[in-house]
Amino acid sequence: MIRKSDLSLRIGMTMLVLCAALILTALPAAANYTGDHNLTEKDSGTVTGGMDYTIGNSTYSSKIWNNNSNTGAIDHYNVELTPDLPEGATNVSARLYVYWTWSYINDLNTMYNEGTEAEMDVNFDDQYTYEFDNPADYDSYVDWKDQSQQHTHNVYYNYPSGTYAYNVTDYVDATDADRTYYVNISNSRAYVYNPLTAGNDSHSFCIQAVGLLVLYNLEGSTATKYYWIDEGCDVTYLKALNFTAPINWRNNISPSVAKTWAPFTNVPTGISSATLITAAPSAGTPYNTLFVNNQEFDTGVWDGSPRDKDFSYNTTNILANLTSGNNSITFMNGLDDNDYRNDTQMGAANAFLLVNKTT
Repeated sequence: MIRKSDLSLRIGMTMLVLCAALILTALPAAANYTGDHNLTEKDSGTVTGGMDYTIGNSTYSSKIWNNNSNTGAIDHYNVELTPDLPEGATNVSARLYVYWTWSYINDLNTMYNEGTEAEMDVNFDDQYTYEFDNPADYDSYVDWKDQSQQHTHNVYYNYPSGTYAYNVTDYVDATDADRTYYVNISNSRAYVYNPLTAGNDSHSFCIQAVGLLVLYNLEGSTATKYYWIDEGCDVTYLKALNFTAPINWRNNISPSVAKTWAPFTNVPTGISSATLITAAPSAGTPYNTLFVNNQEFDTGVWDGSPRDKDFSYNTTNILANLTSGNNSITFMNGLDDNDYRNDTQMGAANAFLLVNKTT
């Protein structure tokens, strides 16, 4: 591993101390941990079969480096995804999601390192490699602790989180119901050595999960099912400063402003079922709330099941609250402005809706 000279270290640390002192005296505890990035309705359509979402064997990763200090190599992350598809299915649409967080360059070797978007290449089942440097390959959704201080050293731990979405329709074969798809993710940021910094200048990010959504038709089915695909990245963070009402919240961010909205437009009349799948990175307690059309629907939806506290997804029947026309659901971190219990950090990344029209 390349080491800095003692002189470079002294210069770097001196600059860091001076900068940190100025930051602490000049800046408030700024944050954008409110619900300020609503999900985007990416696609909608009809199928005769159904919808399947899986995160396979994906787990929260260790740091994925572009220059691992132990090996000197690029780190990789591998996951296996096996959709639960019936016999007779044919593929209509498929999207791959990589949920990532804690992305930074270790330039200062402190909590004031420069945050940056995760740079990754994603190989899907040895069929195609999606490259970070090709924006046409994917949709990018990113949220920061402080949006106004992106790529600076002014706010501690201002490391973004994000969702990268890939169209893998051409590479999923729904007719092979038992097929497993293999995904390899590598840190693709070029390593650049800077002798003037105190850190080793390596870039890293963590992966929270990898998800695969498949929409399919079913041979012989005459059903008409409508689907909506919402995607994005919104990170909220709550901290109660006391435990009895009225609750004081850090940075005045309370549950009522820690909400993320997801739209579903033009829902038809005459529906007999409505299945909602939601994905919430970092959520994992009973202290969160799902709203349907601005009405509280359920609490504790993203409780860490079926995986763990670093990534939750849930399947919910919302037929009772759905109407024809334009609908929406809302992720809320916490239970109530006068209840100190909450999820602390919670993200919103996906909302998928499938309704069955019978008349």
